[in-house]
Amino acid sequence: MSLFQIALLLLAGFIFYIFFKKLYSGNYPKRGIDYEPKLPNEQIGNISNPGKIFSKEKPILTRMDELLSGANTSISNKDYDEAMKALRSAYIIDSKNVDVICGFGIVYFETGKLEDAKNYFQKAIALDENCEIAKDMLKKL
Repeated sequence: MSLFQIALLLLAGFIFYIFFKKLYSGNYPKRGIDYEPKLPNEQIGNISNPGKIFSKEKPILTRMDELLSGANTSISNKDYDEAMKALRSAYIIDSKNVDVICGFGIVYFETGKLEDAKNYFQKAIALDENCEIAKDMLKKL
């Protein structure tokens, strides 16, 4: 063995010594406890998005929330037939929901059926006296 090979062997041994000394020193997180979530449903980000460190679990929407969201999207897109379908389905689930009743009133208002719209806004106020949407729409009528 030449002097150069001995020097490389000693250098490699020294590097391994430092590596394993740091590895087992206890200064690094232990296996299984290297991540402490700050929120109850916090998760580590995925590999396809490395910039994302943590993610939160998406809330699970109820069927009523999905229908109301679909109705609101359809109303904003001026697709009143689809909005009525979503509102009718939501009405079957909960006939006393103020948002559903106001949704009917808004669709009827936008389609020019003002008498029907007025009736639905009055129903909404009867269910919830603090319904600002119904009060504002009645003022427009």
